[in-house]
Amino acid sequence: MSEGDKRIICRRCHENISMTLGTCPHCGAEIKGLKGPATMVIIGLVVLVPTVMEGMWWLAVVGLALLFGGGYFIYDKRTRMKRAEPGQTAPVESPEPESEAEA
Repeated sequence: MSEGDKRIICRRCHENISMTLGTCPHCGAEIKGLKGPATMVIIGLVVLVPTVMEGMWWLAVVGLALLFGGGYFIYDKRTRMKRAEPGQTAPVESPEPESEAEA
């Protein structure tokens, strides 16, 4: 792994992978950037501010939804990037517990 290689935890299979890849080599999940969520935040702000000032509260709810939705996606991606840093461990999926009826 090169020093400038950014890593991220795959959302689907939870493997530590390079962000330079277009898809996860383990499960094929697409690796997306932050442009989409950042655009959601900006559009949310653009919709929210004027609608609150004009008293169109129903449209302000749409702006808030875009703002919080985009913010969550940015937070999620940053968290997965931080967990992929050296020295961090990814959460391990625990197997389904066996029921006592099968034993």
